[in-house]
Amino acid sequence: MLFSTLAVLSLLPLLTLSAPALQFPSSSLGNIQAADPNSVKPLVMAYYVDWAPRTNLDLSPFDYIDFAFALPDENFRLAWDTPDAADLLCKLVEKAHANLEMPTGVKLSIGGWTGSR
Repeated sequence: MLFSTLAVLSLLPLLTLSAPALQFPSSSLGNIQAADPNSVKPLVMAYYVDWAPRTNLDLSPFDYIDFAFALPDENFRLAWDTPDAADLLCKLVEKAHANLEMPTGVKLSIGGWTGSR
């Protein structure tokens, strides 16, 4: 099952603010229109953890996947908490971007859990 594979942090919609159109001087940004609240949809995001990888996931329901975790060292370089994490990340990005019409974004989570020293 998909949700047992991904550690789901939050499937709650992000807050959307609507405001009237803002007017700026013509030398500035011009006329900025507020988004139509009826056209805004919630973002669906989840974690993909490197210590329990799965290859048969349907990523299409997700807008973004957070890959967990890269760990910063004392020199601000990033290391991995599992030996094959970099390879897993590359495969995840490839799979997430395979749907060219609606690709799923992949973000690298840095720190987290015991890596947040």
